[in-house]
Amino acid sequence: MESWVFEAIRNIEVTDWVYLKDTTRYSLFIRADQSAAFAVLGLTEPIRDIFGHSGLYLRTGVFPFGNSFVCDGLIMNLASLGASYKKAFNESYREIKKDGRFFKSPSSA
Repeated sequence: MESWVFEAIRNIEVTDWVYLKDTTRYSLFIRADQSAAFAVLGLTEPIRDIFGHSGLYLRTGVFPFGNSFVCDGLIMNLASLGASYKKAFNESYREIKKDGRFFKSPSSA
């Protein structure tokens, strides 16, 4: 196996996430405990194409790969968020970003 594969496996963070929304460059993932947020790319395709839509609570792995955070699309415990939960997580995201806990690349984390 390639060395980058072993590095990704060593650094994968499998936990509960909120996949809140998409931008033109990345998908926004927030740790379910709301401690941080990440700009995440799909390993082989956009996150929206993997899951079908945003506004999801899920358990998956996110890992640094090059200058990005990546989700490989393997998921468990998928649940769609209702409007009030989305609103609450959007408010959390604004606070996370204001506090400097939003990371677009591994070098910023």
